[in-house]
Amino acid sequence: MVAWRPAPAARAVLEQADARAPHRKDGSDGLKGDDAHAARQSHHNPDSRGVVLAVDLTHDPASGINAHGMVRAAVARRDPRVLEAISEGRIWTRARAAEGWRPYRGHPHDKHAHLSIAREHENDTSPWWPADQEDEMSPQDWNRLQKMLDDTVDARLAASVPKKDGVPFYEYPIRVLLAGIRDDVGRIARKLGADKP
Repeated sequence: MVAWRPAPAARAVLEQADARAPHRKDGSDGLKGDDAHAARQSHHNPDSRGVVLAVDLTHDPASGINAHGMVRAAVARRDPRVLEAISEGRIWTRARAAEGWRPYRGHPHDKHAHLSIAREHENDTSPWWPADQEDEMSPQDWNRLQKMLDDTVDARLAASVPKKDGVPFYEYPIRVLLAGIRDDVGRIARKLGADKP
């Protein structure tokens, strides 16, 4: 059995993440696949040379590692090292780059982002986070953004929910709603009966 080693470009993702955020969570980090990966074709499996050409990076924006943002930015800037990227239920592959990000039917990759490294660029350890990349946000910025999104969603939801007597249907007692429906059905039935010759 050939001993495995990670492609330097894949290892660099984790090393650079550690340097950026020494206290980041790393529970979903991965290089070499487990037995489940070994049973199928995966870049997490060592190739014929024993090289693993894939890396999973834990998504931990609170600690400064926005794994999904980093992967999307690498694809957007056409980083030649990226052969395949999976992030939040979407996949991008170099072979089908013209189609952009597509739905991914496998593992959702919500707790981590995945990169497969192109063999011809496996030794490229240049920064995965370029100095001018502004995709990282402080925990306070994330909290402010989340509150803004929550408030916007709540406002749009409240505006779109049907109301009865000024009360959103989802807050209206079910018994009152059912009584109203029964009354409406009764009125319709009486009207239909009155229209008969």
